[in-house]
Amino acid sequence: MKQVFTVFSFLLFLMIISSCSTTYIAGKNFDDTKVSTLVPGKTSASQVLQMFGEPFQKGLVNQFPVFIYTYEENEFPADSGIEVYINKKYKSLTIVFDENEVVSYFTHNVPLTLGTIDMMILKEESIRQHNDDDF
Repeated sequence: MKQVFTVFSFLLFLMIISSCSTTYIAGKNFDDTKVSTLVPGKTSASQVLQMFGEPFQKGLVNQFPVFIYTYEENEFPADSGIEVYINKKYKSLTIVFDENEVVSYFTHNVPLTLGTIDMMILKEESIRQHNDDDF
């Protein structure tokens, strides 16, 4: 009987510990140590795919392709009653390509928000305007 009580107590202890928090993972993990090898104007989309794999999301900014790599790991205290989380890990990489599918520019570890997207659009317009002025 003592052995059954010990096993039951141990299982109860494990349940209590495991219910203390919940880990939430969003995105797809990627090797961000290779970011330094990205060269705007030279690195192609196929090279990016070889380096980082398939992006978490693909999209368009001003009709230009965008690859979004993001990975986030958070811990939420269980039964806290409030929406509080502990950000354990966060990394992101957003790459905008030109019409030839070559890296135009990228952002690394910048949270992707509507403001960030607006800044990317303005930067793309600025790059195109600068390139048009060169001719």
